[in-house]
Amino acid sequence: MSDAGDRLPVDPNTHKQSPTDVARRTPRSLFAPGDPLPNLEMWVLERRLGGGGFGEVWLARHERKGEAAVKFCTDPVARHQLVTHEKTVVARVMRHGGNHPNVVPLLECNLSGEIPWLMYEYVEGGTLAGAVAEWRAAAAAGSAAPVRTLHAITGALAKFHRLDPPLVHRDMKPENILMAGRVPRITDFGIGGAAEEAARVERALDGTGLEVRVPTMLQAAGSSRYAPHEQFLGSPANPRDDVYAIGVIAYQLVLGDLTAIPGPDTAAELRALRVPSELASLIVRSVALDPRHRPKDAAEWETKLEALVRKKTVAGRPSAPVPESTSRDEPTEELASISGSELPVPVPVSQALDLSARGRWYVRPAGRPEAEWQIVTTTPARLRLAPGEVYRFSINSAATADDVDAIRALAGLTSLRYLNLSYCAGVTDAALAHLKAFPGLRQLFLRGCPGVTDAGLVHLHELTALATLELIDCTRLTAAGLAALRAALPGCKVYG
Repeated sequence: MSDAGDRLPVDPNTHKQSPTDVARRTPRSLFAPGDPLPNLEMWVLERRLGGGGFGEVWLARHERKGEAAVKFCTDPVARHQLVTHEKTVVARVMRHGGNHPNVVPLLECNLSGEIPWLMYEYVEGGTLAGAVAEWRAAAAAGSAAPVRTLHAITGALAKFHRLDPPLVHRDMKPENILMAGRVPRITDFGIGGAAEEAARVERALDGTGLEVRVPTMLQAAGSSRYAPHEQFLGSPANPRDDVYAIGVIAYQLVLGDLTAIPGPDTAAELRALRVPSELASLIVRSVALDPRHRPKDAAEWETKLEALVRKKTVAGRPSAPVPESTSRDEPTEELASISGSELPVPVPVSQALDLSARGRWYVRPAGRPEAEWQIVTTTPARLRLAPGEVYRFSINSAATADDVDAIRALAGLTSLRYLNLSYCAGVTDAALAHLKAFPGLRQLFLRGCPGVTDAGLVHLHELTALATLELIDCTRLTAAGLAALRAALPGCKVYG
């Protein structure tokens, strides 16, 4: 374990925390420097490394054995889950994970005391999140470092996924990948189920039944970005959960941006960046909404990345998009490939309009839903619209309310078919009211928009042409609001 937990950045797109949330996430410490480790008194707590809703993390020292990181489970729900349902998992992690160079070994545990704890090898240094920032600062996001790092991570996951039954991490994210120099090491195997159960009970107590929070002991904003939608719904652990997380992490490493979230335009983005087709296909398949369309476990990632490492392939940034004729990508499923008819509804004549909202603008021929989206420009920019074309717009996740309001410039544009506003804190109920002026929309993505409530969903009832609507991780929605939306849009697949 590392002491980087105290320095984790706050995600500006995360919903504001209530006083109750803050108290839960940052409880008063139950320990102090100099305290002996319960039931293992030769170890002495030296300093607090971090903490969150799950518990506390301390650096402990032994006179002869040196240092270790100790995670205390103080959350009552997580504690029950850990000492009952996850007890066998912890034992298996200790048995199988101690000799892999890319896994932080679980050295010792005490699950019978009043406050259960897990002891990990202490890893000095930062996390993968910090490494990405360094790569970006050194203009190295297109180097071989991300591919080699992914290869090491997926090799470790593949080992656990091959066990019978498989061991699934279920909370893979950059903050749970420690960097021992250039060597990535996964931590927190064995506690994902306990953390998730605590979050599920908390959601029930909150009364929403839908709030998505998958905390770990080192609480980091945005963990749910790396979890597939079926995990939010309480599905059993499956290696495809980790595969989804690896797809998101890989996408972020390729872009050198930990705020980036893969969406329906991912394949086009990766092609424009000249990402090797093997890696691009893996990413797109891994983040598919339907888990059956993802690789069954991390073994496929390990095998294909090993081939890439051998070829010394680098994911470089191009000066111009790759011509479609040179692409050899395998057919991949976009986030929501609803076949439905895409009738050509062109603009009456060629026209231009200015869009000041920050994001990306795409085009493809009308009437050809199988065609790839092509990136036209990064906005703000002047857009040129032509007959026989349909368009999509993906807003920047750091966009403000002003950026969202600027989308009103597209009102009435029947050829705007796809709109992605995911993880944008500027999306509010009032902003959704403006979408009634977008009758051509077929797909709308509002994942992780903290300002959306049931009142805002009512404005979407008029978008009867919608085929796909994603509302996962919109923490203020209720089951009743989603049920009313589904009733109003029976032909739309609503994910939330």
